[in-house]
Amino acid sequence: MNETRSTLKYYSCHEWVRILASFAIVGVTDFVSDLKGSIRLSCNVDYTKLYVSGEQIGTLETLRGETLPFYMPISGYIVSTNNHPSHDTSNPYGNDWLLIVKIEDASDIKELMSESEYDITFRLSPMFAYA
Repeated sequence: MNETRSTLKYYSCHEWVRILASFAIVGVTDFVSDLKGSIRLSCNVDYTKLYVSGEQIGTLETLRGETLPFYMPISGYIVSTNNHPSHDTSNPYGNDWLLIVKIEDASDIKELMSESEYDITFRLSPMFAYA
C-alpha cells in the first residue's frame, strides 16, 4: 500500500525526510519499496564532507540486483548511515531509514515537497516512477 506521512517532507527522487531540530533522517518512500522491494544503500561516505542537495552520493541496491541512484535531499554532513535496514517493506518510514544528516542550510527544507505535493506530482503521474 502506498502511503505518505503528513509530518514528513519529500524529495523528488522518492525520498522522505523527517526533520528533527538541526538533523534530518532520510529514507525512501513506500512508492519505491512497493516497486522494488527491499533495498540497501551503497555509498562511501566522507563524514567530513559537506554534501549538497541534489548530489548523488551512492546507489540503492535491490535484492533483485538492480541499482538506482541515491541523491542527497538536503545539504549537510552525513553523521550516520543505516546499511542494514530492516527490509520491512511494509514500513519504510520506521527502521528503514538510510541516512542521518546534520542540516547545513535550513532553507533547503523549503525546497522539499509536502505530502500533498508529493502525492499530486508522483502518485498521480506514473511517468515519474522509477522504471
